[in-house]
Amino acid sequence: MHITLQKRDKGQTWSSPILGQGQLDPYSTDLGQKRLMLHRFQEENPGFDFSQAHF
Repeated sequence: MHITLQKRDKGQTWSSPILGQGQLDPYSTDLGQKRLMLHRFQEENPGFDFSQAHF
């Protein structure tokens, strides 16, 4: 069985896919948010090189 969860709001990170189960620590949440921002910028600006980008 495979369950696929899709986010309604692309710009938000999940601390846990199921409420109250295995919450992420603040550091991991921050890293996820930075990764999400980089991915979003890459999608919106396909001609730019973001390999050295830092947030």
